[in-house]
Amino acid sequence: MQVAALWPASENPVGRASYPSAPLGAPLRSTLEPLCWRRRRHRDFPLSLSMDRTVRTCLLAGLALLSLAYVAEAETYDEGRFAHINVDEVLGNQRILVAFIKCFLDQGPCTADSKDMKKLLPDVLDTRCAKCTDRQKKMMAQAVKHVKEHYPKEWEELVNKYDPDHSKSADLDDFLIKASA
Repeated sequence: MQVAALWPASENPVGRASYPSAPLGAPLRSTLEPLCWRRRRHRDFPLSLSMDRTVRTCLLAGLALLSLAYVAEAETYDEGRFAHINVDEVLGNQRILVAFIKCFLDQGPCTADSKDMKKLLPDVLDTRCAKCTDRQKKMMAQAVKHVKEHYPKEWEELVNKYDPDHSKSADLDDFLIKASA
């Protein structure tokens, strides 16, 4: 048989087919494996040792840009987070507005939106809404003015909860003037 002539029994494992194009004495694996398997030795080193300096520099620059973008994003509140809330609709609907106020005062359950706003409220009061976009500042000023005018008792409770010593009331009034202008 031709298989016995091409390979000795020790080099022809059971289950492999014989290919007459292989040179005499060559194992079957060396003729059938793709070329990329043979040239793989340089890839066995760690990535940092085999990479070109330019590629490493580009990767580091990309990581630096991503980290800067993340920091810049963290300096402002997410615009899309409350973009779906129609302030006029909330202020016009007494049931929804009272639910928001009760959530802020820990007197009632919170929706997902009111819970997010409640978490941000102390920071907004401390920084005079420094991280807010212009649209968010206008929304905040509109809501504060409405609650002050139409719900004075609840407004006093909110002020007593979030500014017990009334140290931020002048800053809040200044913010309301600037935001509504």
